[in-house]
Amino acid sequence: MHRYPLRWVVLFALIVIAALPVTAEDYRLPPKKVVDIVTAQPAPWVSFSPDRKWMVWTHRDALPSIEDVSRRMLRLAGMRVDPVTNSRFRTSFDRGFEIRSVANGELLTRVMLEDGEGIVGQHVADADLPGLADQPS
Repeated sequence: MHRYPLRWVVLFALIVIAALPVTAEDYRLPPKKVVDIVTAQPAPWVSFSPDRKWMVWTHRDALPSIEDVSRRMLRLAGMRVDPVTNSRFRTSFDRGFEIRSVANGELLTRVMLEDGEGIVGQHVADADLPGLADQPS
């Protein structure tokens, strides 16, 4: 039985690999069902008032935008810091909220951020909540 030195085996393998045709594949999207699942609007976060009479639904995006992910950040002592806001670096942002009654689900106030352009407020009912009662109609 004849033994080949390891360097000849490696050299032969490299020649064979180099001789194989290289095909460059374009980027392909996954099937539409998978894209729909990943980009589906997530359920809102729900938190309750201390007296349990009101609930706040906080809405957020399914995925962060490429602008949010590619923002500059500083890595300091194991933390990611946003140098623009001098706070923790975040890629997930709240895009709006709704205040609803726990008793009957009645909508009191809705404030949503529309495509990053500005805040659109909808005052639904009269209330004495500071900052929320003065939302534009």
